[in-house]
Amino acid sequence: MKLIHGMLVSTMMLCVFLPQNIYAYTLRENEENNYETEEFVDELFSSFDDRPVIHLPDGDYLQGECTIVDAYDESIVYGVYNSETSLNSFSVEEAKMEVIGIENGDFPVESIEPRGADVPSQTKIMTPGSHYTSNKYTSKNGWRFSGYLFRCANGSAGYQTWRTFVDGGRIGALGDAINQKNNPNASYGHTLNVGTSFRLGTVYSWGYGSFCYYTYAPISGTYYTIDFE
Repeated sequence: MKLIHGMLVSTMMLCVFLPQNIYAYTLRENEENNYETEEFVDELFSSFDDRPVIHLPDGDYLQGECTIVDAYDESIVYGVYNSETSLNSFSVEEAKMEVIGIENGDFPVESIEPRGADVPSQTKIMTPGSHYTSNKYTSKNGWRFSGYLFRCANGSAGYQTWRTFVDGGRIGALGDAINQKNNPNASYGHTLNVGTSFRLGTVYSWGYGSFCYYTYAPISGTYYTIDFE
């Protein structure tokens, strides 16, 4: 995110900001100006364990279980995905090799869709113990939003831990994302910097909050990850 303004924190949000130097991996250039891709990808999947992985419909990576619903009416269910029961699962090492292939240009650029200029209209409800790694962001102007909101499943502890790689971004509720789109020169939600993790407590008196990722003019190769408790 090339432009990050002052932070406006929504009064309904509860968060704990945890700097972690261990997450300070970015794509670093070597003497030949090539990316140290393998080390970067290892860190991108560092929260994943030995369970299998699947692709979600947008090409992102899931370890665990996810239900995709309408953001405004959760009774409308678009799909349920479980990496441990899916016939299309693959290993974490295979996921890493796929991302390495993307970074090395083995896959055509047109196969990677940029994140949208509109706020998400669907929510991914994630079970505790699930891990999520986004697909690659391509370089675009203006604010770009993740394709989905993310919510912890009912009955869970309700914590989401976010990280961003290559470029910074912001984390916000749906209202924050709408305000950011309508007021592009302001800043809504929470700042997410490369080299840090950001742990959100999402349980409120009325239920579980949903959050999304957005970034301004992202650098090509930006990713974000989320761990769910």
